[in-house]
Amino acid sequence: MTWVAIILSAVALVASLSHWAWDWWTGNLRSRRRGSRHGRHEGVALRVELLAEGTNCFVIRGGYSLIFASLRVYNESEQRAATVARLVVELRRGRRWRPLAPQPNDDAFIFGSLARNALPMELAPGASEDIYEVFLLPDLIDQTNIRVRVVAWDYSGAHAFVDDTLAHRLDDRPPLDILFQTLDIRPSTPTKRDPSLPA
Repeated sequence: MTWVAIILSAVALVASLSHWAWDWWTGNLRSRRRGSRHGRHEGVALRVELLAEGTNCFVIRGGYSLIFASLRVYNESEQRAATVARLVVELRRGRRWRPLAPQPNDDAFIFGSLARNALPMELAPGASEDIYEVFLLPDLIDQTNIRVRVVAWDYSGAHAFVDDTLAHRLDDRPPLDILFQTLDIRPSTPTKRDPSLPA
């Protein structure tokens, strides 16, 4: 009976240690998956980072979702300028990345740092610039966290990206107020829409 008790105790100990090791490994794996991931084409000078102090979240409005992106684009070359020709934000749905369009807004022209107004943008060697945008998903997100990817492209087609997890936020203010009042950013000129520009 003594040997049976010893064997059962050893089996229980191994099972307990295996369970602990599995929980620790999968917990670390989930943490890595939740963290930021970066990448870029070989030779491209651009680097993209989400602003930790910025507004990166999503809110639910009626029958659609708004996704806020606050990011900094770096030119890591010390010898040549780099151009951000366009910016793409994609939402992970299942195994696919779904591109998002900027949210239509009559006041968007006021804010020169919105991606729709700022791009294309040339960065001097070693320089960086902050860019913001509000993206629209024309349906509801039924979860508290989402995965998004931000891709900055240059004119050659090379790109750099960052993807990260954004959390849901409760905020009833107008979308641009959520973005710019939270960041304490004032509107840039122009203060009136140029009648020659399309709405």
